[in-house]
Amino acid sequence: MNNFKAINLFTGFSSMKSLLTLINVSVFFFLLSGCDINDEKSRVPVPIPLVPTSINVIPAIDDVTVSWAAVNYVDEYAVYRCPINVTNRQCETTAVADCGSAIARTGSLSYIDTALSNSEVFCYGVQACSEGGCSEISAQQLGYKLPENSLT
Repeated sequence: MNNFKAINLFTGFSSMKSLLTLINVSVFFFLLSGCDINDEKSRVPVPIPLVPTSINVIPAIDDVTVSWAAVNYVDEYAVYRCPINVTNRQCETTAVADCGSAIARTGSLSYIDTALSNSEVFCYGVQACSEGGCSEISAQQLGYKLPENSLT
């Protein structure tokens, strides 16, 4: 709630000049006291985005395409290529720290990974990031390149 009071500005002033001086000083003080849109106090906090969903990994001979559904309040998406569980060859819920650095950061809803050899298998996850922070990594999906002779 604002703490503004209604006052009679004309009471107690000996001249119009002193009234105008008061008004100019008051307006100047008002502008300096937190009404600037660039002031940290007046900024609305940016929420941390939700975790991306509908992760889809499409293998091809030369690459792997990873796509996902849009999330609100996102500046960019971070794409991770995470290690696969070698025991059961399944993707498991993995913390971002276990996946290393993001292989890509993009503003679009897909990423094409061309840096795989034919024998490599990975789990791909996506993280949504904004000025407020980043979501957890998404559920991961298995991804690999198709063998050269798979289309013949």
